[in-house]
Amino acid sequence: NNADAQTGASDNKRARSGKKHKDTDVSLAALNLQQPFNVPQYRFTPVVPHSAVTLSLFDRAPQLRLTKDALTASGHKGYRLIRGTHGVSQGAWYCEATVLEDYVDEGLEERFLNEKGHCRLGWARSSAHIQLPVGADRFGYCMTTKEGNTVHERRPKSYTSPAGEVGTVIGFYIYLPDKDYGEVQRPTEDRDKFWWKNSKKEYYLDEDKDTGQEIHKGSVMRFYVNGKDQGKAFEDLQAGVYYPAASVYMRGQVTYNFGPEFKFPMPNKPDGVAVRAISQLVDLQREHLHSSKGYLHKPEAWPSMDDRRSGDSDTPEGPTVQ
Repeated sequence: NNADAQTGASDNKRARSGKKHKDTDVSLAALNLQQPFNVPQYRFTPVVPHSAVTLSLFDRAPQLRLTKDALTASGHKGYRLIRGTHGVSQGAWYCEATVLEDYVDEGLEERFLNEKGHCRLGWARSSAHIQLPVGADRFGYCMTTKEGNTVHERRPKSYTSPAGEVGTVIGFYIYLPDKDYGEVQRPTEDRDKFWWKNSKKEYYLDEDKDTGQEIHKGSVMRFYVNGKDQGKAFEDLQAGVYYPAASVYMRGQVTYNFGPEFKFPMPNKPDGVAVRAISQLVDLQREHLHSSKGYLHKPEAWPSMDDRRSGDSDTPEGPTVQ
């Protein structure tokens, strides 16, 4: 169909000019032949139903390394972005991430080897560019582990102390009051579908329309460091669907925990509303799949956790971090 032809042509063009990944020993061309990656204005979503909240195999910069369980991301040179598989548009939600040591990347040139890895962690809408750090545009908000600043639209502001020590646990809280900002995009039967090259996988191709600038009055973001509330980081966010998001610099590495069990207790109604773990979105996905409104946005497919542990799934995987 037209979608297949257009995406195939654009990806073939990228494939011809793909550069080699020294940390994975595969080329961007090879990656593009195996699976699609989201691009500005368009999003790929596997047709197979999703079974868990993870970091996204598809909604990330191809340069980022992702472990088999899709919970740990590692960087390669400059900041690049990865989003979670599920997003929220209303309610109070929470997840956490642990800052890890730099992994050994023998493929980096010598001039990069002394550059310590860092993370920018927060929330981003689907239009945030994957080749930029979270907070580089108006579609994302983050906290930096290096300086403890918050960043939105490239503007850093002093927020808390640096939080980049190995083992530091960063908590992500977002509160979006229940307000009607239009219908949340959801899976439907009339979306464009196509088979990706020779992968035997079927995908939806959707135009990304979450680009509005309306303000979601009363919305709040907070960050927690080892269980301690650092206060309000952002208020009155732009209305939209927000995904957990991370940008990793050089050899930095971060592991996400979407719940329901956390290293530190979830916040207890910091803004007067009960908080839920992001992992609950999988249950809501089933309950609201055919609802006119819902809490989630275009859930992506992933094989079951049992299949992934046993290696039975034939879904393309990101390289495992060593």
